[in-house]
Amino acid sequence: MASKNQLRYLGTYSVSMFGTGLMYPVHALYISQYHHQSISIVGFYYAVAALCSVLIAMPAGRYSDLHSPIRLMLPSAALQFLGLAFVPVLAGSWLVLCCAVPFGLGTGIFFAVQTPTITALFGTETLRELFARQYQVMNIALGLGAVAGTLLASTRSGSAYVAIYIANALTYLLHAANIRNLSRTAVGAPAPQPGGGRPDSAGRLGVFQDRRFLPLIVVQFIVIAFGMAQLEAGFPVALRVGPHLSLTEIGVCIALNSVVCVVVQPTSLRLVKAWGASRAITAAVAAWILAIAFGLAAYLASAPGAVIFLIAIAFTGLFAWGETLLAPALQPLAVTLAPEGMMGRYTAALSLVTSLGITIGPAIALTILGQLGSASYWILLAAAYAVAAAAIPALARSEHRTPQETTA
Repeated sequence: MASKNQLRYLGTYSVSMFGTGLMYPVHALYISQYHHQSISIVGFYYAVAALCSVLIAMPAGRYSDLHSPIRLMLPSAALQFLGLAFVPVLAGSWLVLCCAVPFGLGTGIFFAVQTPTITALFGTETLRELFARQYQVMNIALGLGAVAGTLLASTRSGSAYVAIYIANALTYLLHAANIRNLSRTAVGAPAPQPGGGRPDSAGRLGVFQDRRFLPLIVVQFIVIAFGMAQLEAGFPVALRVGPHLSLTEIGVCIALNSVVCVVVQPTSLRLVKAWGASRAITAAVAAWILAIAFGLAAYLASAPGAVIFLIAIAFTGLFAWGETLLAPALQPLAVTLAPEGMMGRYTAALSLVTSLGITIGPAIALTILGQLGSASYWILLAAAYAVAAAAIPALARSEHRTPQETTA
């Protein structure tokens, strides 16, 4: 059962995710149509934001270790606010691209210090439960926000778009302010003292030289680049181009993904607790490989449309189950693997890899899909998951060794 403070945290987190959902269906279209920018400029906007997120992740993690992650929450929200609130009022491609800089920096800081912040507030004992609930809440809030954003955008009113951007920007400030308030009664891990943590040489390159941590880096990149990032990019296109599903059927599959995540998450959390992180990640990767088999079957099958749609439904369900196993496993495992005083840098490294995966994964996968076809796309994903599976035995060994046993 979540504590009162955890419920308060999840409450403002859900509001923040609702705000993000508001923008999901309209952000790229607004920049393109209302600002009269080319698709390439829209792509450049996302690339600039992703680059800023990558560049700020490790410095944010280091600051978190040396001082306090909670100190960074309000600055990160302020940057996100600036990056969004000015999009509706600025004109010209360069001004719009300038908005991507503070938004990318703020987002990069937030995700780099999110896990240390949760740990500082609530400790490590309930970390898996909190990440599971957070993922559950995220799926509900994003879905509701996307529906609300679509309804507002359908009015084609300029003021409706302004309202979407301002509302989303304010939700970041609300969540950050709530975290700041919760920190006054935090019962979690003590905040680092100034000057604490490890020296710079261990904090920058040392994270990526830790042989215990590298398997998790590999798994995280593949999970994001060829898994989560494909939900919005590759999967809808592959299901449309290959099996020729209708847009309505694809919409049903995407909605079903969120529904399955919400319904199955409590059961998946119990499984993660019983199995441990590495076994849960193994099961998730296995589920995704089986899901890819269904995706490939939908492409190859010469069957009635209803049968192909049912195959796509099976693909969606398996993929969603894998997501619910990964949510309470990956970040808590990074906390387990991090040496004392370096949690911020280790979780920031995962954030950095996540930003890279979100940027690189769809570009690679959609290029393969466009140039070589759907079959090659599904095979690429299966090969990527096989690489993740190959890294899991080393990850399992790392999970059962303390940080002090290896640092060479």
